[in-house]
Amino acid sequence: MRRKYLIILFALLLSPSPTLADDSLEHRLAVEDSDFPISDDHFTIASFRTLLASLSLAYGEEKRDISSLSVAAQDQLTENGIKEKILTIMEGMDRIVTDRRTRHTYAVTLSAYIALRIQGQSHLQAIDGIILLLKDMK
Repeated sequence: MRRKYLIILFALLLSPSPTLADDSLEHRLAVEDSDFPISDDHFTIASFRTLLASLSLAYGEEKRDISSLSVAAQDQLTENGIKEKILTIMEGMDRIVTDRRTRHTYAVTLSAYIALRIQGQSHLQAIDGIILLLKDMK
């Protein structure tokens, strides 16, 4: 079982993901996440901008890396028959961080989320489970 989680983590870290320029990360994420064309002033662009800033601060990682890992996570879930929006995934990862600066990397936290989802948990169950686990580790 532990090996499966390590494989998922390595897949996330090594998976080919789009190279996203910092100045257009939000727009590219919004386009990737949408089922329809996105205008330059679409509200999801602002949502992604806010989330990228928050997650970058909380996890101490580059916005570009968070973006790429989030897209790869959605791909991994889709490959396992789970449909989830990138925005929803990132909102969940943001909710997990309670002290705004975590010692866990975004990739590790995201891997735990993916593993729980693949095991059959809903988005909210996975997020709540990770939050409880991290509280117990403090």
